[in-house]
Amino acid sequence: MVMHKVGLRGVRRAALVAMTTAALGASIGAQAQPEPRSQVVSYADLDLSKHADAAKLYARLRRVASSVCGPVDIRDLSLKRQQRECEEQAVADAVEQVNSAQLTNVHEEKASMRVAQRRSMQSPRS
Repeated sequence: MVMHKVGLRGVRRAALVAMTTAALGASIGAQAQPEPRSQVVSYADLDLSKHADAAKLYARLRRVASSVCGPVDIRDLSLKRQQRECEEQAVADAVEQVNSAQLTNVHEEKASMRVAQRRSMQSPRS
């Protein structure tokens, strides 16, 4: 879930990135249902009509998603996959909520690159 703080004159100043970590918590043996974790990501200093600033916000969102969805033991491939899925969904939700064409473009570019990179790592080497 992603929400916005609305400042004076209705200008969006920050996106609240909230990611449910219940799947990760259950997998590592947590007894109680973990509370969804969230962190505020400010973009008051950015002009999202500029590609460079949208890329900066995207990087911030990726860092926060990594922090909120992790860390997990990288030796546990199932947990690592769940963490990656959590991060991907959290960033996608945040991008959708911010509703900036430039940010959406950056997200789509980066997502395409990650998919291509994963495919190249999975393809047999000749």
